[in-house]
Amino acid sequence: MLNKNILSMDIGTKNIKLVECREKNQNINIEKAIITETPEGSIKNGRIISLDSLREALKETLRKEKIKAQKTVITIQSKSIISRELEIPFTKNKEEMNSIVKYELKEYIPIDIEDYVLQYKILEKKERKAKVIVIALLKTIVEDYLDLIKKLRLKPIALDINTNSLIKLLNNSPEDITTEKTVAFVDLGYSNIHVTIISNGKYMFDRLIELGSKDMDKNICDYLGLPIKKAEKMKLNIKNINDDSDDFEEQNSINMIRSALDIWVSEIERVLKYYTSRKRENNIDAIYIYGGASNLNGIDIYFKESFNINTFILDDISRVEKKDKDLNIASYINSLGAVIRK
Repeated sequence: MLNKNILSMDIGTKNIKLVECREKNQNINIEKAIITETPEGSIKNGRIISLDSLREALKETLRKEKIKAQKTVITIQSKSIISRELEIPFTKNKEEMNSIVKYELKEYIPIDIEDYVLQYKILEKKERKAKVIVIALLKTIVEDYLDLIKKLRLKPIALDINTNSLIKLLNNSPEDITTEKTVAFVDLGYSNIHVTIISNGKYMFDRLIELGSKDMDKNICDYLGLPIKKAEKMKLNIKNINDDSDDFEEQNSINMIRSALDIWVSEIERVLKYYTSRKRENNIDAIYIYGGASNLNGIDIYFKESFNINTFILDDISRVEKKDKDLNIASYINSLGAVIRK
């Protein structure tokens, strides 16, 4: 991990989560944490559509918030990210392993490997075989983000993906969240829901679901005839989505939220069942939720009752220290994990 202030940005379709932090005694010390709106239409499916509008918005945020860090990492999520688990021949020679990964991936997916940046991580070694997770991201996407950082006059350190950011953060923490049990981590985003399953501290697999809080906001907006901003605010002001309300508008909002959540639950359950059906001993012991929609009051209880699995909000990591003791880090999990370089 880096020993000076670093700026980490989780760039999404709706919001950008910025964290300025530093490492101290193996901890991540948060100096500042900011959420700013992504300019409309500037990001689509993790790709930069309008670099100029994104640069101007970030430039203004950095100035306004007086962020001084120069070294910068970015983490993203995109449907165009290719993630595959492969069993391949193992060799200690790094160049040979790189060649094997490229060859094996081409056998599974009909893509031009030269158009992609590849990374792999060894999950398990068995004699002369290795189980690896391979991540492939289009070079054009990588180049656009590097261009963005340079145009902001910052120093690019890395471009990461949210799955890897989460895993690094968990592996850097001494808690027993993932030790000796299987946990589903669910990132409740604006455009997508991202499910990552970790068993006994090891990555198992992840899936992206094309649903998010934007659908919930639109339902409230359309049903009650409210501007989108008011619909978003009303949603987050509900004291508990599990309780009924005497207020007509609020009760209708609760109904819309529950309706959307039931669809989410159904799709997430399909992912969980896929995992548990692969082997008889596979099961899910707990669910941890994070991301923007985890701020819905009572959503953890709603999930617990829907899945019949203990559900928690991932809002406390022991090696993450914060100046603002009231800061809820559930919205910054990806940004924090991206800081860790290993």
